[in-house]
Amino acid sequence: MSETTAIHQVSEQDLLRRRHTWLLTGAAALLALLLAAGVQAGQDGGLLWVARAFDHPLVITLAILGLLERAAYVGLNHPVARALAIALGLLTGLITLVSVTYVLVMGLWSTTVSSENAPGRTDRRVVVESVPGILDPLWEAYVFEGAGPFQRHWKLGFFNGDDPDNELTDATWSGPSQVRIVTGDGHAHLIDLDPESGRPTRPLNRG
Repeated sequence: MSETTAIHQVSEQDLLRRRHTWLLTGAAALLALLLAAGVQAGQDGGLLWVARAFDHPLVITLAILGLLERAAYVGLNHPVARALAIALGLLTGLITLVSVTYVLVMGLWSTTVSSENAPGRTDRRVVVESVPGILDPLWEAYVFEGAGPFQRHWKLGFFNGDDPDNELTDATWSGPSQVRIVTGDGHAHLIDLDPESGRPTRPLNRG
């Protein structure tokens, strides 16, 4: 093999390695942007589908770390740098193992308990979700406003069942822009909504 051919092969290998490194780094950057969009959408009034798809910091962060670890391993030739990349990969794997164990025990996503459309409307509904918790039963109540990709979510309240008086026992409509929430102590709480946006004027938190 001539010296020119060897240099040409090395150059091709370097080019391929750099290309893979940029692809992996770009994928990690894209995931970071999607995570930022998901966290923003997870706030009150955010787009529901964006929050559901990308508001998962733990899962997406682990994926980003995995991509960066692989990019570092592929893109760096120095033995010390590769050793650090392998160490990062092992750490990511350990965190992933712990996270998967937690998810298998506790669950990751909320479960819908009830969903009811507002009187005379199909673009507004009250939704109650059971939230994964370590010890206590937890619930969150929302108003989902709009339809399709433009549907937004507004939090009605959070309820921690460590005290039975704070349990959420019922969430229903008392009018097109008013929700009636009943807690474990038997009290009924009326929450008014903005007629246009569906935003609650006074969210209720118990526990």
